[in-house]
Amino acid sequence: MPFEWGPFAAAAVFAAVFLLGSDILIPGPFRCHQRKVLSFGAGVTIAYVFIHLLPELEAARAVLVRTGEDRLLPFPALRVYLAALIGFMAFYGLEHLAAWTRGPEECEGGQGDGNRRGRWIHVGGFLAYVWLAGYLAVRSLEEGATRVILYAAALGLHFLSLDFTLGREYGPWYKRSARYAFVAAPLAGWATGLAAGLTRSLTAAFLGFISGGIIMNAMVSELPKEKEGRLWPFLIGGAFYTALLIILS
Repeated sequence: MPFEWGPFAAAAVFAAVFLLGSDILIPGPFRCHQRKVLSFGAGVTIAYVFIHLLPELEAARAVLVRTGEDRLLPFPALRVYLAALIGFMAFYGLEHLAAWTRGPEECEGGQGDGNRRGRWIHVGGFLAYVWLAGYLAVRSLEEGATRVILYAAALGLHFLSLDFTLGREYGPWYKRSARYAFVAAPLAGWATGLAAGLTRSLTAAFLGFISGGIIMNAMVSELPKEKEGRLWPFLIGGAFYTALLIILS
């Protein structure tokens, strides 16, 4: 695939989010309102999924069913939405597995085998998720600079929240070492997309999968145990990006 600056810039934005982290990217005057900023970003991300990405997937689904592409694969009419459901459930399972493997060792400050396994499974799943975001920056079903800008802005804010969550959960281990794997992941996904592509049907399935993952992960960041999510910033972010998407559509 020929090189284009837009997809590369999107992958670079994702990498920069993890490299700099929420501590640097959230300006000083807003630092004391960090949760409000992250809730605003979660609202933006959810609006992007429901107002832009899912309609794009529905249009792709209709074309794929009509043209009969990959007709040997099962459930052509539901394939995209099954992929979204799988993405949602996969990340729910990932969160549940990570919590289950922590056990009492973590509460006592230990680093048992179960804790380490859960940590690597949890982080590995999100690395694949970020890699896929970089890949889809290149291999999407929609073209144009506007599409790339909307994608980069929405997922960049989403990854800012992810960086905050992982940093709080894994502390120095994430900030000193694992963070750099997340810096590399979107660039590796972009490079993979530049070198090789899948069929439109599989691309649509991947977009469905990441949509389900975004919804699940935004819910996790906005509905933590201590109710740290902020309702009004979340609603304002969703309303703002919904209006922007409608104007640009």
